Parts: sequence; structure tokens; C-alpha cells
Amino acid sequence: MTSVRYNAFLSRRVFDEFVADLFDFVHYENLGFYLAMSRVFQPLLVRPESPRHNHPLNGVAAEMLARGIGANTFADADYAGVYVLRRK
Repeated sequence: MTSVRYNAFLSRRVFDEFVADLFDFVHYENLGFYLAMSRVFQPLLVRPESPRHNHPLNGVAAEMLARGIGANTFADADYAGVYVLRRK
């Protein structure tokens, strides 16, 4: 995968170890479902047009995830999940 210079990808294991002494883990929101819908299914749906960040499918995917639908689906596709941490 080609990445832009300002992106720095860390593995969850590395990040978890780094923050373990400073924060208590509260929750991790897996975004694999949203990423699969917006990065794979949406481009297939709209081709030959280019995918768009503001495509309605992205909104549907975000709403479904917010309601717990698909929360653990496509977990392996998650590279941008959201942590909720509490400072120790």
C-alpha cells in the first residue's frame, strides 16, 4: 500500500503497549465494516465513476456502525479504529 507522508501506521499491539502505563483501556471501536463499505463496496457500486467521500453509502455505513450493525464485521480491514482511553 502506498501511503502519504503524514500517515504513520502503528500496529494495535505496539500502540497498546505504548499507552498501557499512561491510560486505562475503555473501548476500541473497530472501523473495519465502514472501511470495507466505503473503500471496497462503494467503488464497486459507482464504477466506472470515481468513489466519493460524501457518497450516501458512506453515511449508511456510518449509521449502521453507530447502531452496532456490522461492528465486528471485517475486523481485519480495520486500520483506523478509534480508541477510548482514560488517563491513569
